[in-house]
Amino acid sequence: MPSMVLPKPSNAYTFAYYLTITFAMLTLILGLSVLIGWHFGIEFLIQFQSGSVAIVYNTALCFIVLSLAILFSLNCYYKSSLILSIIVFVFSGLGFSQHILGVNLGVDEIFFHHYHAFKNAYPGRMAANTAFCFLMISAALIMMNLKCYRSFNNSLAGALGFLVFCLAILFISGYFSEIQHAYQWGDKTPMSINTAIYFFMLSSATIGLYWRNSIYFQLNSSIAMPYLCSFCIMLTFTLLSFEILEKENRLNLSFSIATFVIGIFLSFLFGLVIRLWQLAKLSAIAAKYAFLEVEATLESTADGILVVDKESKVINYNQRFLDMWRQGINPPRIINYLDIKEEINKQLVNKREVIHRINQTIKHPDHQNSFELKLKGNLYYDCYTQPLKLDEDIIGRVWSFRDITIPKRLEMELSHQSTHDTLTNLPNKVLAIDMLGYAMKGAISDKKIVGVYLLDLDRFTQINDVFGHSKGDEIIKIIAKRLKDCVPVEHILGRISGDQFIVIASLDEIREAVLGVTRLLAAFHEPVKMNSHCIKMSCSIGVSFYPRDGNTVDVLLSKADIALSRTKIEGRNNFQFYTRDMNTYTLEHILLENELRDAIKKREFVLYYQPILELRSLNVNGFEALIRWNHPRNGLLLPEKFIQLAEEIGIISEIGDWVLTTVCKQIKTWQKQGVNNLKVAVNISPKHLKFRHLPIRINEILSEFQVKSESIELELTESILIDKSSGIIDTLNELTEIGIKISIDDFGTGYSCLSYLKELPIDIIKIDKEFIKDLITNQPNEALVKAIIAMAKNLGLHLIAEGIENKYQLEILQNLGCHYGQGYYFYHPMPPEKCTQFLQ
Repeated sequence: MPSMVLPKPSNAYTFAYYLTITFAMLTLILGLSVLIGWHFGIEFLIQFQSGSVAIVYNTALCFIVLSLAILFSLNCYYKSSLILSIIVFVFSGLGFSQHILGVNLGVDEIFFHHYHAFKNAYPGRMAANTAFCFLMISAALIMMNLKCYRSFNNSLAGALGFLVFCLAILFISGYFSEIQHAYQWGDKTPMSINTAIYFFMLSSATIGLYWRNSIYFQLNSSIAMPYLCSFCIMLTFTLLSFEILEKENRLNLSFSIATFVIGIFLSFLFGLVIRLWQLAKLSAIAAKYAFLEVEATLESTADGILVVDKESKVINYNQRFLDMWRQGINPPRIINYLDIKEEINKQLVNKREVIHRINQTIKHPDHQNSFELKLKGNLYYDCYTQPLKLDEDIIGRVWSFRDITIPKRLEMELSHQSTHDTLTNLPNKVLAIDMLGYAMKGAISDKKIVGVYLLDLDRFTQINDVFGHSKGDEIIKIIAKRLKDCVPVEHILGRISGDQFIVIASLDEIREAVLGVTRLLAAFHEPVKMNSHCIKMSCSIGVSFYPRDGNTVDVLLSKADIALSRTKIEGRNNFQFYTRDMNTYTLEHILLENELRDAIKKREFVLYYQPILELRSLNVNGFEALIRWNHPRNGLLLPEKFIQLAEEIGIISEIGDWVLTTVCKQIKTWQKQGVNNLKVAVNISPKHLKFRHLPIRINEILSEFQVKSESIELELTESILIDKSSGIIDTLNELTEIGIKISIDDFGTGYSCLSYLKELPIDIIKIDKEFIKDLITNQPNEALVKAIIAMAKNLGLHLIAEGIENKYQLEILQNLGCHYGQGYYFYHPMPPEKCTQFLQ
């Protein structure tokens, strides 16, 4: 809460409420006592003294009804109060008209037959001034209970109540001064002293109700209120002066004039006081609303606001300011600028700068200023200050504090993200390029060599395909941590793309780079564990040097990339320093890529077929289709030279489609030549298998050439066993449903988990030729092959041994019970024409 608090007007409301209820209850009780006096003949209850004017039954009844109307209105029963007020207004109006018109309307004894006339000219008839006062009070209550024009009605009602209040004083004073005309109008029935006293109390209750309504409904008194009250006082004193003048031989003319003059003075004075009270009230309300507006504005803003005067004393602040600076002030108290300065000093991190700015602001009070505050706890505030002026004079200063912690952290985070890799938190390509530029500039003055090591993970695309990208990201994190551990502190490690890292090394000699890249390669010796698998990772590194290989960042990166490409081509898991002859190789690689894209259109691909034999009978059971590229410049290229490139440039599915079409066409040709029941195995890339339309396409090709599905086997790499994505499983199941046999090629060399053989629809296992090659001399190899054969038989799978090159290997495999085999010992891969001759 702020230090300036406006008190609520509850005391005034309570006083007005109890003033109203007190006088209303007194009037009600006295009115009831009159009724009791009439009913039971108790004279002192109906007349002040024996022989004086009595208060009639109807008058007492009107007092009771109007006091009830006031109580109802006080407790918000406005309709009930309005009805009662209207009844009295009508009844008193009838009574008053009897005096004015000189008629008898028969309402004097409508409720009670008076057994005494006392000094009443007509039994039961209320006096003319009594009826008039009832008309005024009932009219006032009617106006107060109307919802329309509430402010004006309330003011007019208050004036009418005040008029009756003045008349009641006049009536009472007439009795005490023995001026009969003060309480008797003309020759009409006089008002009793009891009635005058009751009107004093009833009018007081009416004035109290007016006051209460003004507070309750927050009504402004009408501007006419002072003039109405002045008129009431003047009217009262005018009547009093006339009554004094008419008194027989009691008082002289001068006293009557003096009374009239005093009345004019008092009416003017009273009207002036009320008007001044109105203006003061309006000013107070305006000040209240202005304060509430300022308070609401202060509390609604997200900024912490502090207002101080010229002596640095705090004159206002909001709760947000206290919260921001941890000022536990409850209840509010005056806090000094020195206290705030001390508290700020405790929390600041950039103390010297901020205190200097604050002191400068105090020295130059007419200046605006804005600066940033850094606090303990990694908080940031923006401070803005400007002078507080009254006209042209500076009377203080406003301090505004805005919490910019979140946007500041976001700005810092965005700045960090723009220069760092989000996965590994290493410098990204943008920052790495900048750092390389700075390193090159520093190398000139320090006479150093800058080495650029471009590192690329081998076959990481396949790992992503098998394990998924989320697991691939985890592997990247593990690799990044290993690389950090083996890169010296003075060198820079960054990640510039998905599976590519860069090391910027400051070297004295080029040969130091050999040790550096050797450490990087050693980081991959330990396999990475993932999903209960141990994945053997490796990397290829290309290295360029500044200034030997180039003088710009782009040239150095390009040369390192060329060296990296050569490393991958020449076997991976190694490194190469850039040499000039690598440019020629790079050009060759680009040409090869362009030629590969056009190879299908130019019909440069051919299929060779290697027979697969049943090892017991040595009869040909089928063929494996092997693709070759009849390159126009380089001759016949094996798949190892172009399949990976085809996968990289995205044409592997086109090549696979061509192979399947060509195989089915060849099978159809052999069938026409009378060769039936041959099976042909076709190698399918894992990337091609991921195409969901593959089963549909194979079915279309089979239908086109009218080839049975049993004639086709699909050979998949062993890595497919651990890719259990729903897409792969669904594709394999669909292929099995249409009758396609599935075999696993090069089994035993990759990522396979034996349990997956039961879960996936696998029909055939092909034992890798590396195990067959050393079958005679390598006992562990023989044991492993024996275990694979036993496992396959237990699972009901067929076996094909690859790479059989001599009789001894054949005999061992026959003894171990292997079903089928292929290799140079039997036949080399041959073109389809030779296969046809062979079959015939």
